[in-house]
Amino acid sequence: MSPHTRRILFIVFVVLPCLPCLPCLPFDDVSAETPKSVTAADPVSQACLRPMKGDFRGPDQVGLTASEVHFVNVGGHRLRAWFFPVKNAGQSVLFCMGNTGNISLMLPYAKILQQGGFDVLLFDYQGFGESEGVPSVSALLTDCLAAFDFLQVHTQRAPEDIGVFGVSLGHFWHWLSPPNGRSVRSQWKMHSYRTKHSIDSLPA
Repeated sequence: MSPHTRRILFIVFVVLPCLPCLPCLPFDDVSAETPKSVTAADPVSQACLRPMKGDFRGPDQVGLTASEVHFVNVGGHRLRAWFFPVKNAGQSVLFCMGNTGNISLMLPYAKILQQGGFDVLLFDYQGFGESEGVPSVSALLTDCLAAFDFLQVHTQRAPEDIGVFGVSLGHFWHWLSPPNGRSVRSQWKMHSYRTKHSIDSLPA
């Protein structure tokens, strides 16, 4: 096994699985606000989702530069997002988080994807973090599609230059076709290439 292959396997099976635990480590500079759990819209959503209001920390507290942006989902709710630019980036990644917390727990992923040379958009689902509305499983897919549309307009990129990276629950959205029949499967299939390219671009 070559050193290059061992490096990739180490990152995939050791580093990435540990990332969700990183926000749980103690930091001297943490948010003064204590994140709080949120009640979901219905029993199914309550059983499946673990949303939280209040950020654990902001991008600047972990050495990242981001702008806070907003867009509206199909339900008319204003969703909060963080956009992480990379100078001269030719492609962007839409990051779809899992069912727990909010985007302030996803900052380690943003850092890795930035190191791979991609602009990154993290967004809070409806009712998560600083996004408006009540958390609901029925809003998750359409929130992802609204985020994709926003990122395309915000970066002025062609759809084929936007990849989708999901963890946990967020991973499933690239398998689903949008309800309005607009095909995004070609963009969803970029997931494996984008992820591998990001890993290969990490510094040794």
